[in-house]
Amino acid sequence: MKIMVADDDRDMVDMLSYWLKGHGYDVVRAFDGEQAVKRWRETLPDLVILDVQMPKLDGFEVCRQMRSETNSMVLILTAHDREDDEIRGLEMGADDYLRKPFSNHHSWTDYIRCNAP
Repeated sequence: MKIMVADDDRDMVDMLSYWLKGHGYDVVRAFDGEQAVKRWRETLPDLVILDVQMPKLDGFEVCRQMRSETNSMVLILTAHDREDDEIRGLEMGADDYLRKPFSNHHSWTDYIRCNAP
């Protein structure tokens, strides 16, 4: 399975990429919204883990563009804890909304196995 991690926090992308690769997933990385859309179109990942606050295009707009072209699973990953942001992400087509920070990496494995196509 191919997973794209898109976040302007390079440490977060590095950590998630390392962890996902260690669990056998192919990982595509992006560090801003425009790069996320470009790499998504080039690689067509099965799952996209997408931060909301990215430069150039925010995660909501990236999600909206992806949804207009694909059914790839999209998980919004953000430090926001406002309910209206969660609702907006889901309305833009995200499959789920996960909050940072998270501490249990095993829950990621279970979540991805249970929800990814």
